[in-house]
Amino acid sequence: MTQSSDKRNNKRIPFKMMVDCQCEDNFIIEYSTNISESGIFIKSDNPLPAGTKIELTFSHHDSSVRVEI
Repeated sequence: MTQSSDKRNNKRIPFKMMVDCQCEDNFIIEYSTNISESGIFIKSDNPLPAGTKIELTFSHHDSSVRVEI
């Protein structure tokens, strides 16, 4: 996508990190692709429907620190 065709207001930066996604009875592990001030893109072969409420836990392979959102 070119800069002129990208309608986002916030700059997206590459951000690869393992993300544990949990909603209701589903639990999946995916990887983020990029992040911005207004959101994060998590690549998935089976995306959840828009508006699905999820809990996210981020962890980095070089650290034992986990961040839950």
